Amino acid sequence: MILDTQERWNDFCEAMGIDSPFQREQELFKARCSYKDESGWKVLQVRDFTEEEEQLMAFIKEWKKDYLRLEHKFDLWDYHFWMTWDEFEPFLKEYGSEIDYYPCDCAERQCALTCQYFGKECPRAKEELKSPISGLDGRWEID
Repeated sequence: MILDTQERWNDFCEAMGIDSPFQREQELFKARCSYKDESGWKVLQVRDFTEEEEQLMAFIKEWKKDYLRLEHKFDLWDYHFWMTWDEFEPFLKEYGSEIDYYPCDCAERQCALTCQYFGKECPRAKEELKSPISGLDGRWEID
């Protein structure tokens, strides 16, 4: 199922016109590479960055942070539809989240004793969980 989430993420990026900084970084590396024939052996040579490429790499480094932050938001959003709280919670701890997920947000839709709202007024009784990603209201489905 996690691979399904990755496929949905790739489809979401394509549909939304989100480019991968990792792809751009690979293209930049490939442009710096050449092969030299030495005694019948192909030897890979990688030239140094130009000043312009160094600036682009600095931009890509920041772009990666934003891209991964969005991917992690997407992953958590997708996981909560099909994971139980026990399966989901380690990902929530690993990725962190700008929104609060509660046990009743996960696939089993079950309250838990460990929830801070157990036995109290739950925020989900008033309002359903909203997507943290602009333009994504429900689960992303691949066309």
